[in-house]
Amino acid sequence: MSDPNSPVRIADTVLGETFQGNLPLYIALEGHQSDRLKDPVLLAKLDRLQTVVEQDPIVGGSLSLAEYIKRMNRVMNEDQPEMEVIPDSQDLIARTCCSTPSLATRTILMKSWIMTISTPT
Repeated sequence: MSDPNSPVRIADTVLGETFQGNLPLYIALEGHQSDRLKDPVLLAKLDRLQTVVEQDPIVGGSLSLAEYIKRMNRVMNEDQPEMEVIPDSQDLIARTCCSTPSLATRTILMKSWIMTISTPT
């Protein structure tokens, strides 16, 4: 697979460029206390971890629950850029991330979350 023109290398390059890399690293967080993943302090730590990880040049991109909650908070506040923050209370976080229509989705989001970090090849 060392030939840069081989179909496998070409496909690998295309996948890596299209999908923020193609070698994912998953960091799974699990809350053993009720509503732990709605804790603003924990989510702020996850957000900082994501920021640090994304500074590494080998990382092509990342996704996390903290990012999702920040984006949902912005959208639910008339898409104001200054509202793309983690709400400061568990109640607001619950309203932000649990406003989806699916009970199964809410359950999955609150029981565990995977932070995906992709690295380019």
